Amino acid sequence: MNRKINEICFTGISHEELCALNILKDNKKHTNDLNKNTKYLVTYKSIFSEKYVEALSLDLPIISIESFHDQNKSYTQDTLKNLLGRRLSKFEGAVFTTSGLTNPIYANYFILNGATFEPRCDISTDFLICDNYTSEKYAFCKKYKIPIIETKDVFSNKYHLFLHKQRFDAKSIGMSGLFENIMFFIDENLPEELYNKLKRMIIENDGMRQTNISESVDFILTTPTNASFFEGYKNILYYQYLFDCISTNSLLHENFYVIHSKKEKVVLNNCVIFIDRENIRETLIDQENVDEEFIEEHCNRLENKIKSLGAILQDSLDMRTTHCITSINKNDPQYFCVTEEWVDNCLIYLKHFDESKYAPRKKVFGRRKPVKVQVTGLGNDKANVIKRIEEFGINIVDSEKYENCTHLIMGSFCTSEKFFGALVNGAWILTTDYLHDINLTCSNIFNNVDLLEKYEWNVDEKHASLNKLSKINKKLISSISKWRLKIKAGKQKPFTSWNVKIYADKNKFQMFSKMIKNGGGRITNEEDFTHIFYDKSYKENVKEEKKLPLSYIFEYLSK
Repeated sequence: MNRKINEICFTGISHEELCALNILKDNKKHTNDLNKNTKYLVTYKSIFSEKYVEALSLDLPIISIESFHDQNKSYTQDTLKNLLGRRLSKFEGAVFTTSGLTNPIYANYFILNGATFEPRCDISTDFLICDNYTSEKYAFCKKYKIPIIETKDVFSNKYHLFLHKQRFDAKSIGMSGLFENIMFFIDENLPEELYNKLKRMIIENDGMRQTNISESVDFILTTPTNASFFEGYKNILYYQYLFDCISTNSLLHENFYVIHSKKEKVVLNNCVIFIDRENIRETLIDQENVDEEFIEEHCNRLENKIKSLGAILQDSLDMRTTHCITSINKNDPQYFCVTEEWVDNCLIYLKHFDESKYAPRKKVFGRRKPVKVQVTGLGNDKANVIKRIEEFGINIVDSEKYENCTHLIMGSFCTSEKFFGALVNGAWILTTDYLHDINLTCSNIFNNVDLLEKYEWNVDEKHASLNKLSKINKKLISSISKWRLKIKAGKQKPFTSWNVKIYADKNKFQMFSKMIKNGGGRITNEEDFTHIFYDKSYKENVKEEKKLPLSYIFEYLSK
């Protein structure tokens, strides 16, 4: 393979097929692995191999092998970009069933993503959607190790739940005359070398071939694109059936290779949708005690629903926006403001519903968020501080992670996850003097702005220990009130609309990822990045030229 083809990884495609399509030469061993340089995964349908599941998790484009059927192409960078025209849906060609479900939203989601629903369950079923552990289908799938997906995970990015080894269930194994007494019809629209290869394999294994379709034909070998030409006939198979039979030296069950008719449906055609993540975040926090991970998963599920409906997602509002998912009525004539319920109903009924029926309520002003306090940098004084806070009857969350607190009590200055989480969310960051100087008779102490401002962390002569801090840390302290006031005034968080790619070791990657997400940004492995940051001690190669050191993030926050 040339250098450009090395950017492509294959799964479910045999060495013989790659040679027949001139992707590999006969004398070259195929050792293609999915790695950091991989830009595309190529297969013929969703087979849920380890490579396939990893590609879904990384949001890599998954391309049909039919993209390589034009053998006059030279696979340069320009032509590789054209492969996206044959991008497969997430669950293209998969077969699933359900048990005990009454809401069609779950099945509709997979159908819109290319899967086929079958009421019966057999060994060729790819996965079951079920919450009922006592059903017959559940027991069957458990017995044959068929993935079982609970409804709570349907819209998530937990693609590892679909992982299973490619099943080669055979009618017979290791017999001579593998295709004896079996009549095949090969689609003449296949590439010439591929067509001839399939023909030779049939003849060499005692099979029979007809050039016209009749009742005597057992299997029609073709592709999903051409399958519509054979509508009305039975046993229309992916031609890969033949390659897998030969590679396993088995007559395999054809059920795994049946091409099911696919009806394309785009429910939200020409819709460009922005998800108001900050509004959704605030709504979820108001309704229940949730962390950032829960909020991120909730937004991911919403994104997946919207994508399945055929709409385009965008990271910020602009002139193209047609819809904004929010719980606040923004009264903008350019686009519709709709609630998440609108998305769900469009998916349940596979219909573009009237937006006016799902307009959010008008914004309610003056609503006060419940107080949630966390502490950091206290050392041995931590127990005393927590006891003091509890004396005021305040909800304190004792956790090493940032938990969407409204107030952070910080003893000594420290760049902890909680500090940066509070900073980029505009929370109050207070000294411990606040608790020592007030008395129990003070009312509403964590909502008294005059008191809070007096004890907010800042760089002044009162904090002698600050003299030992670096200039950048002093600037970070000075930025505390700046970001609080900006965010309170309705301005965006520091990293809103940032799509960030990070090159760093695991610990630093996790630390900065949390900071970016808490501050309204997103982490990406794709080419849709707006910013690239790298750790200067990162040993692996960073291919992008325009990049910034991780220290820039601190400089940006402290400006």
